[in-house]
Amino acid sequence: MISRSTTPNVVNLSWSDYTNDTSCRSKSGLSEDANDLFQNGLLLIKSAGNRGDGGGTDCKVGAPGSAIGVFTVAAHVQGRTTGNEVDVRTDGIRSGSSGSSIGGVSWSEGRLRSIVDISAYGCREKMFDTSGEYSTDSCGTSIAAPTVAAAAVNFIDWYKHTNSDLIDSPGVLFTNMLLMGDRQGQSGSYLTSKFDEPWGAGRLQMRKFDSSGLDRPDGWDTGYTCIDDEETAVFSINRGSAISSSVDVFKGVIYWYDPRHEDGRSVSDIDMRREPRSRLKTEAQGAAGKSLNATIWMTELRTVAADRTN
Repeated sequence: MISRSTTPNVVNLSWSDYTNDTSCRSKSGLSEDANDLFQNGLLLIKSAGNRGDGGGTDCKVGAPGSAIGVFTVAAHVQGRTTGNEVDVRTDGIRSGSSGSSIGGVSWSEGRLRSIVDISAYGCREKMFDTSGEYSTDSCGTSIAAPTVAAAAVNFIDWYKHTNSDLIDSPGVLFTNMLLMGDRQGQSGSYLTSKFDEPWGAGRLQMRKFDSSGLDRPDGWDTGYTCIDDEETAVFSINRGSAISSSVDVFKGVIYWYDPRHEDGRSVSDIDMRREPRSRLKTEAQGAAGKSLNATIWMTELRTVAADRTN
């Protein structure tokens, strides 16, 4: 899978080493190799693995899925190998002892990172087999990861045609793929902050960026910035105007790559918050019945000194 650049932007890996980095702390040779890909301009999109939820206390993502430069994919599907559009958009996470691997659950198991980034539908039928036929059915995160990789390549192609080559940055691609999650969480409710250990940003929900693919009003923007220790960066949303009351979902994502993560050193701590600029409050009905304050005016990013090591 490649875009129009001379080298691949995306690499898919549907394989895991379960004997390496069993606590998902990304301090391993495999993690270093995966991060090297990122530093050379490639985003590794990897299956989370099929080891279940670990009882809620044990990270089960297979190496190198916990590396900070890897985009890790869960699988959602419930009791079938086929699925219609409703199933793809609404099924729960694949459960059981061979279910989708859960990400970081504590400091000792995942270093307080969700690790899983997004989920995709986890079953396919009538796949090509070694006899030259199309008779194989299969389920798991190894099926979900290529779906996300294909979506990423499709997005790269669209971005290059309509915008610029900025998408060649794996960090920009990583951030935009996180925006494509539907914000489903393990509690069954819509995530209003952070990411979920089994789900990441939720189910992949990629839509065509035009009037037929999106419900108006809509908008999207992406970019990058540099921020120093204790600095605040402020970004105006909707050119400083109030967001329409008919907007039901607003999402913002930041991602940063810190090479110190792979050897346990202190890493940057960057927080994002949305901040209203006016007392005018218009309530819009949000996803899953949640209300959303539609007077979101700006997003503030603040960096603070990190004090965690290993």
